[in-house]
Amino acid sequence: MEMDATILIRVMIQIQFPIEKLKGSFEIRHLEVCQMPDLNNKTDMKRFVFFISTFSSMYFCVDVMAINVAIFSDPPKTEVRAYYENVFKAENHIMQNEVDSALMCYNIAESMNIRMMIDIRNISVCLSRSDNDDVKISLFKTRYSQTNDTVTISQFISWVSSFLSDEGVEHLRTELENIKKQNSVDNIDYQELIEKLESMGKDDQLFRGESSFSKAELRQRKKIDSRNMRKLMKLYSDYGKFLTYRLFGGGFSGYEIILIHNFFDKKKYLKYNDFFIGEILAGRLDAREYAGIVDNYRFDSTQVYGCHTVFSVGDSLVVFQLSDSGKRKINSNRKSVFLQDIDVMQNKMIWQWRNFDSFWFENVWELIPAFSNETATDVAKQKLKEMGSIVTGYEILSR
Repeated sequence: MEMDATILIRVMIQIQFPIEKLKGSFEIRHLEVCQMPDLNNKTDMKRFVFFISTFSSMYFCVDVMAINVAIFSDPPKTEVRAYYENVFKAENHIMQNEVDSALMCYNIAESMNIRMMIDIRNISVCLSRSDNDDVKISLFKTRYSQTNDTVTISQFISWVSSFLSDEGVEHLRTELENIKKQNSVDNIDYQELIEKLESMGKDDQLFRGESSFSKAELRQRKKIDSRNMRKLMKLYSDYGKFLTYRLFGGGFSGYEIILIHNFFDKKKYLKYNDFFIGEILAGRLDAREYAGIVDNYRFDSTQVYGCHTVFSVGDSLVVFQLSDSGKRKINSNRKSVFLQDIDVMQNKMIWQWRNFDSFWFENVWELIPAFSNETATDVAKQKLKEMGSIVTGYEILSR
């Protein structure tokens, strides 16, 4: 049975990849961001359930409105930088409980024809918490202007009316009558692309898990990883420069895990890194997601973006202080892809960790001690040694 994409879907899909063992006596469990599949390709906007699953089986569910926007040409680098700058301003307002100001910043960001899934989710939370119709109508006008010509005013209003008062709905209807659409369309079959990435993601898991594998099976795993990487690059050749935020369902999860497992090999990371940096600079790949991919296995001094200078152990959060040289290196790398300095990022992660049931800015990893008697301090001491000269110490916080 075909489901109407305008209906709020309450189905939850949990995508979890097996635990990957690291050096030492610890295991990492990556918090996955999961998205609902595209159930109706004929519309350019859908409401879907976005949730974050952790390996403790805790779910956080919110209503999300997303607009599929494609652009004929890449936005200039200055616009991509401005997108992130406005998003980060919005996040600062969120942390001050200023959701209306946050929505105004998000509106400026979205006016640049750039979308990132993390921000789409946070915008939806802001919309649900705001009582200011004028601020929301301004955002909806921007979004409507970027929908396909087949989306009528009535259709659009039916998707957003739950965020507005009755008076606000009528005001929006009047405002939309004067909006000229940008007619931004591409010819990419995202549903087909998603299905291929999902299939590749399943292949990735054939020889992974908590079981022991023979040397022959491990060689087969490497072959699959290499084959998947070649397939991923061919998808770019076959489909063109696609927008990763449109990879619903297991699409982005497949995309992400292929890169994570291939980038464990430093030679492959160096071979392909420039290409994916180019996707970030073009506004098609979220720099925050890519930073997490690159640093996924790097809990030592080789981490590029400092993603693991903050991580949780049970109910504790470990925050590392960086050395001057470590901070220079990591901040230089972060700045090159529009990310904020590591000090700002760490403060945001502390806020996010303490307000985990509201907004989500970046992934925070959880380290699970291999033995029940090991504490957050035990984990922190080991990682302090592994991170070497890039850090000088750590702080352990509790909720």
